[in-house]
Amino acid sequence: MSVLRDLRVQLATDLAVLGVPVFASWPTSISLPCVYVMPPLGNIYIAPGPNFREYTVHTDVAILADHADVVESLETLEGLLELAITNSMDWTFGGVEPPAPITVTESGADYLGTVMHLSKPVTL
Repeated sequence: MSVLRDLRVQLATDLAVLGVPVFASWPTSISLPCVYVMPPLGNIYIAPGPNFREYTVHTDVAILADHADVVESLETLEGLLELAITNSMDWTFGGVEPPAPITVTESGADYLGTVMHLSKPVTL
């Protein structure tokens, strides 16, 4: 395995305390609620660090909940987000995007979702 994959797998393992399925990459199927750790979409993946062979790795954590009942879905999503933030403390928290949870439509189904941005220094 690579260092990058190992980082995602370790973060997914750390987030297993959320009590929902947590994937170390994009899942092949979604069972809600769920969390998946993935390379960032639209952001820098690996940035140079201050010294030779030192880098900052960025990752995204997508959190999805069922959209059937908006109030219940929002409570579930926010609860998972809070747990994810507190259980990823060895990563630098870079914020949540979009600013508010959004409706995600995939294969005709609606989900309520958000993305947490994290980063971590590594030596490759």
